[in-house]
Amino acid sequence: MLSGTTWLLLSNPAALATLITEIRSAFSSASEINFLSARKLPYLSACLEEGMRCFPAIPGLNPRRTVEPVVVEGRGIPVGTYLGVHQWAAYHSAVNFTDPDKFVPERWLEGGGKGDAKDVLQPFSIGPRNCIGKK
Repeated sequence: MLSGTTWLLLSNPAALATLITEIRSAFSSASEINFLSARKLPYLSACLEEGMRCFPAIPGLNPRRTVEPVVVEGRGIPVGTYLGVHQWAAYHSAVNFTDPDKFVPERWLEGGGKGDAKDVLQPFSIGPRNCIGKK
């Protein structure tokens, strides 16, 4: 994901320039950069979110087992069935994201990404198995 995000930034000079400006205007020296201060950089966070969307960190599925009968796409699924959706397919679907194959960090900024189903992005699972270090 970090390699992919780096590649995306290097392939998108405008996004890279915006990120460089944000970082250089927020800090006067490298010693000021830490986990807490970096959290205050909205464009950096947006680039990382978009990088996780474009290059999911988990290569496979996050399966869940049904605990009650469910219907998926009109088909009945019995209790005890393992289901999952590959993240890349969900994140690159035009049903969920506008211009899904483009690197658009602005979709994660406040007021951006209208029409995007941002809650689909769950790179480290959801519920009790979600990443405890996400924030």
